[in-house]
Amino acid sequence: MRKIWIVLVILAVVALGAVAAWRLCGPCGVKGGLLADLDAEQTLGGAELRHLDQSAERALSLLDGVPEAMRPHDTSRAALLAKLGGDPSVPTSWVNWGVDPERGVAVAVDRRLLHKQGTRAEPLPVVLLRVADRGKFQALLGKLGAVIKLGKQVGSTQDIEINGDTAWLGQRGDDLAVLALPRGLAEAEQAALRANFEAFLHPSGAKLADQPQFAAVVREAGDRLVLAWLDPKQLDAIETDPKIRADISFFATLFPGAALWMGDHTGVRIATSEAGHQALAEVVKPKRNPPKCARMIPKTGWAATRASVNLVDLTTGVGKLLPPSTPSEARMALPGATMGLAMIGLSYGDLTEALSGHSCVGVEMASLLAMTLGGPKANPAWLGALGVVDAAKADALLERAVGLAQGKGGLLPRPVQVKGKKGWQIDAGSLTVVVARVDDVILAGPSVAALEAAVDRKDADSLASTSLADALDGDEAWSVVLDAQPILDYARTAMSMGGKDTAAYLDKLGKDLAGQRYGGTALRLDRDGLLLHAVGDPLLQKSLLVGVPILAALAIPNFMRYRDRSREIEARVELEQIGRGAKLYFETPHPEAGSACQFPATTGQNPPQSCCDPAMDKDGDKRCDEGTWQSGPSWTALAFSPTGAMRYRFSFESNGSLGDAHFIARAYADPDCSGRPSVFELRGHGEVGSDGACTAVIDGPVHAVEEQ
Repeated sequence: MRKIWIVLVILAVVALGAVAAWRLCGPCGVKGGLLADLDAEQTLGGAELRHLDQSAERALSLLDGVPEAMRPHDTSRAALLAKLGGDPSVPTSWVNWGVDPERGVAVAVDRRLLHKQGTRAEPLPVVLLRVADRGKFQALLGKLGAVIKLGKQVGSTQDIEINGDTAWLGQRGDDLAVLALPRGLAEAEQAALRANFEAFLHPSGAKLADQPQFAAVVREAGDRLVLAWLDPKQLDAIETDPKIRADISFFATLFPGAALWMGDHTGVRIATSEAGHQALAEVVKPKRNPPKCARMIPKTGWAATRASVNLVDLTTGVGKLLPPSTPSEARMALPGATMGLAMIGLSYGDLTEALSGHSCVGVEMASLLAMTLGGPKANPAWLGALGVVDAAKADALLERAVGLAQGKGGLLPRPVQVKGKKGWQIDAGSLTVVVARVDDVILAGPSVAALEAAVDRKDADSLASTSLADALDGDEAWSVVLDAQPILDYARTAMSMGGKDTAAYLDKLGKDLAGQRYGGTALRLDRDGLLLHAVGDPLLQKSLLVGVPILAALAIPNFMRYRDRSREIEARVELEQIGRGAKLYFETPHPEAGSACQFPATTGQNPPQSCCDPAMDKDGDKRCDEGTWQSGPSWTALAFSPTGAMRYRFSFESNGSLGDAHFIARAYADPDCSGRPSVFELRGHGEVGSDGACTAVIDGPVHAVEEQ
């Protein structure tokens, strides 16, 4: 079935490049779109990519900057152009291939085009694109290795085979529609599906462009390059379970549409009904304005996050968002959840009367990255702030909380002064926390000096002087912002194994930002619903779409190597333990065994079944669960009994005695549950000295063996 999607090979390359390189895109002028022409009442969702030539140019320019050693095989500009027989960044190339580059390509999911499988229905996506010359387009597919056979024409639908897989072609207005068919379709189902495909090709109802939520997204997205759309109320078409369908209907009533677009105003939108908007407001719209957090956080080298919670109406709002399938006991427990504070000596009223519901946390990036990724373990500099609405009540709340930390937590807070305000320092091992209420916030940090520096920090030295100020101080439900420079610096260091080309590429990426370094993401509840949008410097807002894929492209191969290495280390550690047990057993007399100088008896793989088997892995983490290990005489003799979840299964094979004794210990894992196991082994043998003493010898280190 996958072969049939050869039609999307070049378009997939273009799409990835477009997503990664949108910041370089100039104005895009097409106002309509493939999605806009779909049936409003039948479309579950879809995604479109327009301006294929512009997208290809951005993709190829991005590809040119990637060092050859870091690129997948045969993905240079020259290799791609040779394979395609033309330059996809030139409009005439697309014309020569018979495709309209401005119109682009889309994938649509229609509720009529479903393949029933048991109690569920699998959507069958339709590929849409404007093909002016089918012969030229077929020639392009041939260059890409597709073997195409045209079949009979039935109505508006033509049968076609691509590399042995069956599809239907049809004309939807001026656009070509391609529907890949699943194998094994019954004759009756195929006839019904063909009739529905004919209906798809000849729309008669309202267009998606007329649907209010979709139309609002199109206006907001403006001159976008990529647009994806989902209609939640249509999802019941793929689900027959009444409970799940009831939940789908519930959420579709609250959230009638969802969209993602990439362009000058890149964002993700979840549309809300009046009821949905009210419920979300009761969760994320505090009654008071947020404090000015940005002024407290250094502008150089820091990241920060902001969260807003409507403390007063929180449980009511969450209750309105619970679907029908929510157990009644969970609904009944929700109002009482806030009463749990009483058990430690506080009340929820103490919080709502003292705090606004806004919180901010900042952290110094370089040391956090180093600590997180295996560097020095020194705690990074940090700062936290809780918004205050009543200073006196906030002071009382803080003092009560400190008292509880001392009385019930066993900590020993000591009084300190922060800018003339009473505060406390709490030491807990290597972690020191200083807290104090200063003006309209309760501040927390690693030292008195850190808190006082935050209060005295000049705007010019803080994030308040950057493009991130509104994301921390404005009307946002949540945000994460950062100075990206430490990430680039750390990436340059971490990727040094990639050589000079890698370093040069990262240097170029930094220079392309032209000094812009502040960016992030924020979530806002506005009149149209929830909007997740990029914030910060203009270039970096768009470059985040470049930087994330690029840094991932650099980091993932290295991460995979590190991951594989860590898995190998795990196998080595465990097998070496088995080896030590075998050596000790061999060299220790065991009269009860009936023979001296031999290794414990052979025993099979343990746990007995694959760690990908649900019986062994009930929590789905691709490891054998704790308790699946089965003890036995040989494992007891080897003093080997692993605890906790295990990635590996182990076996022990032995034969002979005295100087002819040998053993092989193996570790087996299929870490990705792909059916291709990794196997490591450790071998050893016995020797007998001239004095009759038995000695076990380990034959080299643990090593990987061919997959078995």
